[in-house]
Amino acid sequence: MAPVEDAVTGETPDREQAGHHLQELASGLERAGAPADAGATLIDALSRIAQWLGPLGAGVLALLGH
Repeated sequence: MAPVEDAVTGETPDREQAGHHLQELASGLERAGAPADAGATLIDALSRIAQWLGPLGAGVLALLGH
């Protein structure tokens, strides 16, 4: 998640770039079929970031079923 962190920790957070990286991460997890225990914790974190991104996180929320 370093690319997402890099995108949001600057002086002016780049939500578009963070959303792009988050979408790639969520898609990869979906393809890999993340284990349930680890997946639940990660999905919660991804959902929070996607909500913060607003419209840019909508695709991630859809992938996560939220």
